[in-house]
Order: sequence, then structure tokens, then C-alpha cells
Amino acid sequence: MAFNAAASIKHFNQGVQITLLHDGKHKLPESKSWIFDKSICMDADDTTHNGVFHPGKAKLNIHKYLNKGAYLYLDVDVICIAPFGDIVENCEKAKGYYYILQSGHLWASESDIRHYNGLSADAVIYGMNSSFMFMRTGKELTKFFYRAMKAMFEGLPASNLSMPWGQSYPDELAMTVACADLKVNPYLDFGDPIRFFGRTSNYDQEIGGARMVALFGPKGMIPLKAIDKCDKVMRNVCATFSMAHEYKILPLMKGKYANKHRLVEGGINRG
Repeated sequence: MAFNAAASIKHFNQGVQITLLHDGKHKLPESKSWIFDKSICMDADDTTHNGVFHPGKAKLNIHKYLNKGAYLYLDVDVICIAPFGDIVENCEKAKGYYYILQSGHLWASESDIRHYNGLSADAVIYGMNSSFMFMRTGKELTKFFYRAMKAMFEGLPASNLSMPWGQSYPDELAMTVACADLKVNPYLDFGDPIRFFGRTSNYDQEIGGARMVALFGPKGMIPLKAIDKCDKVMRNVCATFSMAHEYKILPLMKGKYANKHRLVEGGINRG
């Protein structure tokens, strides 16, 4: 999925620099890896817990691998379908150090989030989607992710989650706690960066002015029409690079981590 995301972004956004953060388990051939300007293998201590890959922990550690500056973070399960330079400009003009997509979903009840994380009654609980984040490096960002990591390891038990998150613990919940405790308002008017379709969504009616399509969740989460549209985009993108569209989306969806719904009890996984 990382190749599709990067190739489509570069197709619609000339000159953009893309860094791939990964755990070293899967490597692209040289015929594909050139699409990334930089590739960084994260330390195992930053991506695993008790020897098992932990995507939530990995996301909370990405700040360690950023040079000084401002960054737009994207999950790899997206396909870019239009330029988004104006969104980047809006982020860079903002004064904050952390912004994220707004969401109405919380991973637990507000009362549990407050209780298990020692939050005050007036702390604002923000719903968020970490598929798209803007970060500005510095001491404040480091402190933010340190607080989020504490929430992940020491906060609300996995048994109190409203729904399981693979074999892991949702990074979004940890960052919700960090925002509430540090009084960070993570909402910014990004415009219309990513469209998240439901199983019964109508692609043509709902795509609107979105710049990217999220291939989120496990298989069966998004309609086949959206997958077909994204494959068509990738065929055109790859053609501009004189390449075939090899990484078809449906097979990639079947292999996603999100297909693992079982919660592991006992540790942060919590396992």
C-alpha cells in the first residue's frame, strides 16, 4: 500500500518529498522503492511490545525520526486523487504543533477516559482520526507524545474499549488523552483531505472535493466501487511512470493488520 500512496501523491503534487517509516519486515524492490525520497527503519523497541508488532506504539514514536521542521503524516492506506498543496499551506500557517482529523468516534466512554487517565472534569475530550496528522517538531511535540505513550501503557484497560482494535491499543485514544491533559486543541480546518466511505456509500455522490480516498479498516469495510475507482487512478498514475499497476487494492485489503480483531489481554496489547 505504501507504494500506491506515495506514487499517487507524487503524481498529483509535484516536488513533494516523501519519507517512509517502516519496521523493516517488508521491502519493496528497487524498481518501486525509488518512489520514496527517504526510507527509515524504526527500531524494534519503538514498534513492538513483548515481541509483537504494535502499530499504535509505532505511531506514537514517529516523532523520534523527524528532523526539525513541519510534517504531514499519512497512513499508507490512502490513494491520492487530487492535489492538496493548499491544505499543506493552511497547516504551515497555523501556529500549533499538532493537528489531526476531527472524528465523532471515541474508543471508550468519556467517563472512563477521564477516570483511568486522571483527567479533570473540564478537560476537553476530542474525537480524532490519526490517518492524517500535521506535526511541528520541538519540545512541545515530544512532551505530547510522551503523555500519549503514558496513556497507552498506564491508562484505560483494553477491556474497557468500545470495540477491539486488532491485537493492539488505539493510538487515537492515547492522543485524545494527551490533548485533554495538555489542553491542546487539535482541530484545524483542513478543508476536505480524505474521504472515508462506509459499506453502503455511493462513491460518485460522496467523493465531493476530497483529495484522497481512505482504504481503511478490514476487508469489506468500503464499497467495491471505491476500490475500482482507486485502481483506475493507480493504473493512470503508474502509466505516467511507465509502470504497470501491480499492487491491486483488493488483495492488499485482505492482508491488512486491521483484519485481526482479537484483543490480547494482559499487557498493553494489552498483551
